Amino acid sequence: MTQVSDVGAIDKTRQLGTATLRREDERLLTGGGQFLDDLPFDDFYEAAILRSSYAHARIRSIDTAAAKKLRGVIAVFTARELGPILKDLPPKVVHPKLNYQIRLPIVKEYARYIGEPIAVVVAENRYIAEDALELIEVDYEPFDSVGSTSDALKPNAPLVHVGSDSNVAVHIVQQAGDPEAALRVAPHVLGETFQVTRGGGHSIEGRAVAARFDATTRQLIVWDNTQAPHYVRQMLANIYEVSEDEIRLIAPADIGGGFGPKAQFY
Repeated sequence: MTQVSDVGAIDKTRQLGTATLRREDERLLTGGGQFLDDLPFDDFYEAAILRSSYAHARIRSIDTAAAKKLRGVIAVFTARELGPILKDLPPKVVHPKLNYQIRLPIVKEYARYIGEPIAVVVAENRYIAEDALELIEVDYEPFDSVGSTSDALKPNAPLVHVGSDSNVAVHIVQQAGDPEAALRVAPHVLGETFQVTRGGGHSIEGRAVAARFDATTRQLIVWDNTQAPHYVRQMLANIYEVSEDEIRLIAPADIGGGFGPKAQFY
């Protein structure tokens, strides 16, 4: 987008084809942004997440004893400790032919991608929480894995989900008109295979969540730099088995960019 610094140079009677004055630049460039990390949470504990270092593995055991003994650590959670609130996250898009697989917020037995959460440390500050992660011992049983959709579709490819009979989530065929007839009369027909590299949204501020319980209103108040606050509130109400009125979800004024990844529940 073209940057215009002289307000008087902008023709306010035209929209299309006219440079637009950006309203947010001065505030953000002079430190006036209000991201989640800028909010006053001085009395909050902080968390760090231990993530799988394997693309596919079974968790034989997790030893958190040393991490729990570290001064400043409040608690260490694995799937075992989370118990009643460790619930399946329902898919955002459903289809009757979907090869549905259970999704949990944290690994219970099988890690299915590098970075999948294994354990969470809550401590007096983030530095202590990160130090405690290094004290957690995880015994992995590595499995063969696949690193691309093309590899996942090959015959006898390792299955991402143990117990599934296929790596295909859903196979849908859609057709409009008569494509075969159109190809027969087309003056030129090109056949090619295109490979698209992986991409991702890279926001100024990463995913971040803060929460506290308000004893006065009897509400769980959650600050989440999400693109989908209503969806997040719905998911939290499902996990904690409360009404949506018992959860107040606040999306900060600035989330540092979303680009799609922040529309998911995390």
